[in-house]
Amino acid sequence: MSRAGSRSQSEPSTPTLSEALSALCSELGIPFEEMLHTVEGALAIAYKRAFSPEGEVTVQLDTKTGALDVRSRVVRSDGSVDLHDLPSEDF
Repeated sequence: MSRAGSRSQSEPSTPTLSEALSALCSELGIPFEEMLHTVEGALAIAYKRAFSPEGEVTVQLDTKTGALDVRSRVVRSDGSVDLHDLPSEDF
Protein backbone atom coordinates (compact mmCIF):
# COMPACT_ATOMS: atom_id res chain seq x y z
CA MET A 1 0.00 0.00 0.00
CA SER A 2 1.46 3.36 -1.00
CA ARG A 3 1.18 6.52 1.06
CA ALA A 4 -0.81 9.46 -0.22
CA GLY A 5 1.43 12.01 -1.89
CA SER A 6 4.23 9.57 -2.65
CA ARG A 7 5.24 8.75 -6.19
CA SER A 8 4.24 5.41 -7.61
CA GLN A 9 6.61 3.41 -9.76
CA SER A 10 4.45 3.95 -12.86
CA GLU A 11 4.54 7.77 -12.71
CA PRO A 12 7.07 9.31 -15.09
CA SER A 13 9.77 11.36 -13.44
CA THR A 14 10.19 14.99 -14.38
CA PRO A 15 13.33 15.44 -16.49
CA THR A 16 16.06 17.71 -15.23
CA LEU A 17 16.69 20.94 -17.09
CA SER A 18 19.82 19.39 -18.56
CA GLU A 19 17.86 16.37 -19.82
CA ALA A 20 15.16 18.59 -21.29
CA LEU A 21 17.70 20.80 -23.08
CA SER A 22 19.59 17.74 -24.33
CA ALA A 23 16.37 16.26 -25.74
CA LEU A 24 15.52 19.55 -27.45
CA CYS A 25 19.04 19.82 -28.87
CA SER A 26 18.80 16.29 -30.27
CA GLU A 27 15.42 17.02 -31.79
CA LEU A 28 16.57 20.27 -33.40
CA GLY A 29 20.15 19.24 -34.20
CA ILE A 30 21.66 22.09 -32.19
CA PRO A 31 24.79 21.67 -30.03
CA PHE A 32 24.02 21.74 -26.29
CA GLU A 33 26.37 24.66 -25.50
CA GLU A 34 24.82 26.74 -28.29
CA MET A 35 21.31 26.05 -26.97
CA LEU A 36 22.38 26.85 -23.40
CA HIS A 37 23.94 30.14 -24.53
CA THR A 38 20.74 31.03 -26.42
CA VAL A 39 18.54 30.26 -23.39
CA GLU A 40 20.81 32.28 -21.08
CA GLY A 41 20.71 35.22 -23.49
CA ALA A 42 16.92 35.09 -23.70
CA LEU A 43 16.68 34.97 -19.90
CA ALA A 44 19.00 38.01 -19.64
CA ILE A 45 16.77 39.97 -22.05
CA ALA A 46 13.64 38.95 -20.14
CA TYR A 47 15.23 39.91 -16.80
CA LYS A 48 16.26 43.31 -18.16
CA ARG A 49 12.72 43.96 -19.43
CA ALA A 50 11.09 42.78 -16.20
CA PHE A 51 13.27 44.61 -13.68
CA SER A 52 15.15 47.34 -15.64
CA PRO A 53 18.46 47.05 -13.76
CA GLU A 54 21.29 49.38 -14.70
CA GLY A 55 23.95 48.00 -17.05
CA GLU A 56 24.38 44.85 -19.09
CA VAL A 57 22.62 41.81 -17.61
CA THR A 58 24.10 38.33 -17.87
CA VAL A 59 22.54 35.06 -16.77
CA GLN A 60 24.25 31.76 -16.07
CA LEU A 61 22.00 28.75 -15.74
CA ASP A 62 22.93 25.73 -13.63
CA THR A 63 21.49 22.92 -15.76
CA LYS A 64 21.55 20.44 -12.90
CA THR A 65 19.65 22.52 -10.33
CA GLY A 66 17.91 25.11 -12.52
CA ALA A 67 19.43 27.90 -10.40
CA LEU A 68 20.07 31.24 -12.07
CA ASP A 69 23.11 33.43 -11.47
CA VAL A 70 22.10 36.92 -12.61
CA ARG A 71 24.57 39.80 -12.72
CA SER A 72 24.80 43.29 -14.11
CA ARG A 73 27.91 44.99 -15.43
CA VAL A 74 27.97 48.78 -15.42
CA VAL A 75 30.77 50.70 -17.15
CA ARG A 76 31.14 54.18 -15.63
CA SER A 77 32.17 57.29 -17.57
CA ASP A 78 35.58 57.18 -15.86
CA GLY A 79 36.15 53.68 -17.28
CA SER A 80 35.61 51.82 -14.03
CA VAL A 81 33.39 48.73 -14.08
CA ASP A 82 30.89 47.81 -11.38
CA LEU A 83 29.64 44.23 -11.12
CA HIS A 84 26.46 43.50 -9.18
CA ASP A 85 24.77 40.24 -8.26
CA LEU A 86 21.06 40.57 -8.92
CA PRO A 87 18.23 38.73 -7.17
CA SER A 88 16.59 35.93 -9.16
CA GLU A 89 14.07 34.62 -6.63
CA ASP A 90 11.13 36.52 -8.16
CA PHE A 91 12.17 35.90 -11.74
